[in-house]
Amino acid sequence: MMTLATLQNYCTTQLALIRNHTRPVNIAINTVCATLADPGYVTPTQPELVNFLTTWKAILQEINPPRPGLIDAIELLEFRNEFPWNSFFTNVNPLQFALQLAIRVARPQDINQAEVDFCGQASLLFLYAQRSPEHYVSFCIDLVTTGVGHLRDSLIEPIPQIKAAPIPDGMKEVDYVALASIRNALDVSHVPGVLSAAVQGTQPTLLAGTLRKMGFTNVVDRISFRNIQSHMRPRSYEHDDAISLSRLVQKIDTHGSIKPSTKTAFEAEDAHGYLVKLKTLQEACNKLGQHHFVIIAIDPGILNALNGGRMRTSLSEDQYLHYVAVQILVIHGRQVQMRVFSWGRYYQGTLHIHDFLSRFAGYISAQP
Repeated sequence: MMTLATLQNYCTTQLALIRNHTRPVNIAINTVCATLADPGYVTPTQPELVNFLTTWKAILQEINPPRPGLIDAIELLEFRNEFPWNSFFTNVNPLQFALQLAIRVARPQDINQAEVDFCGQASLLFLYAQRSPEHYVSFCIDLVTTGVGHLRDSLIEPIPQIKAAPIPDGMKEVDYVALASIRNALDVSHVPGVLSAAVQGTQPTLLAGTLRKMGFTNVVDRISFRNIQSHMRPRSYEHDDAISLSRLVQKIDTHGSIKPSTKTAFEAEDAHGYLVKLKTLQEACNKLGQHHFVIIAIDPGILNALNGGRMRTSLSEDQYLHYVAVQILVIHGRQVQMRVFSWGRYYQGTLHIHDFLSRFAGYISAQP
């Protein structure tokens, strides 16, 4: 197994390359983060972690222009790691937790909910960590060391079952602590003890309510289940909630475009619904242009298409809505250009506007 001491030497080499102008700093950061994602690394000792943080900070200080709050976040980690931690979470090693946190400070896109249905919380936390890295670090450290953390204006104190639960497969300790705690404290639909199955989705009103409780202003919830087929809904919704959903998307052809209904009575509804969704998309674009946080609800098949896969021709009956954090969202004629975050990575590309709108249920935004 590789040790953190080996990585420390590697980081020192990367820093020298940066300062000699032979390696861009973003390439060096991505390389170190990818190396640390290797499960072959053992848990660091406290001296190893402290040495790594010193070199890691030196690398991050080379970022130009500097990212606000980034160095403050690393210095907070350095200070807190001068003394041993006690974890309030049974299955969390504080040293491994701190190492994972140091990586996410530099690359918030490494936050990953894995197969657990925390996509709403992951989107929110990604945007928060990206905008306020020092507050993200403080929140995570306080949670694991005291069992309580402040997420802006919200006091987050997960119940004992959350603290004692095993880490779900594929999820890192730092992501579990933050995401499960937010979900449990602010989302009353979450059922403790069903983490691995993740059958409980987050309702849009609760996700918007989370942003309000955190103290964000101008929170807008434009997610409507009349915007998409009845089976496209968060998995926490009961069947009865879908009865009145609009039949806007009657059929989707092999290119993903909407086919007109054979029933004349629905044609006006289809046209009106399409314009409503287009207006909603334009609103989301405008909010992003105003530097608001923007989270959209989509069929996750969109991510597959952005990742180079095929857009499926129909929506499966067991499909559900998926929340993603938006970085780029622009309408160019009949094309939608986007860059979104989910599952520990970015997805970016361009889709035909019909393909996008037929799988788009709206957005939530908030002014930081």
